Amino acid sequence: MRRMLMLEEKSHGQDPELTELSKALFEKVIPRMMRPLETGGRTIEPCLVHSDIWLGNVKPDAETEEPIIFDSCAFWGHNEGSSSSRSVMYESASVQNGRALGLLLEI
Repeated sequence: MRRMLMLEEKSHGQDPELTELSKALFEKVIPRMMRPLETGGRTIEPCLVHSDIWLGNVKPDAETEEPIIFDSCAFWGHNEGSSSSRSVMYESASVQNGRALGLLLEI
């Protein structure tokens, strides 16, 4: 997020209001939101989230059968997080394919 804001400033010039809001976001808002998730011995370790897994962009390697994932809209997020703009009609096949390739865990 810091990089995104840095690129915004580089592209459009410095905005004093955005600078002040960004400071509050990183020093107050984010820590307050994260604190409950990191209590009681819990920790959060960000991981790379694909965000668009479905049948069209997850295939097994022809030689090794290892999963190949492509066409990513990846972002760093919570290891249990996912986001997708796919409709529900894709979800069933996507989930089945992910389980078959060992990409989804049963919780």
